[in-house]
Amino acid sequence: MIKQTKHELELLHKDAQADIEHAKLAAIEAVWSQSASLVRTLAEEVIGRCLTGQDEQRLIEQAIEQLRSGKAMV
Repeated sequence: MIKQTKHELELLHKDAQADIEHAKLAAIEAVWSQSASLVRTLAEEVIGRCLTGQDEQRLIEQAIEQLRSGKAMV
């Protein structure tokens, strides 16, 4: 009985860890998506025109690179 309970607790713990990791990844994805949208909106306002898909992609890639390198402007 004790072994079975320990085993069930271990499974619950592993499931909880997997759920936490999944939620963490989903939150990170949401932040990146919102950041990309914000970059696009700000860029359109600064530039004063709508961005093409290529413009948007280039700006997103530059912003991501700056965030990863720690050189992002705050």
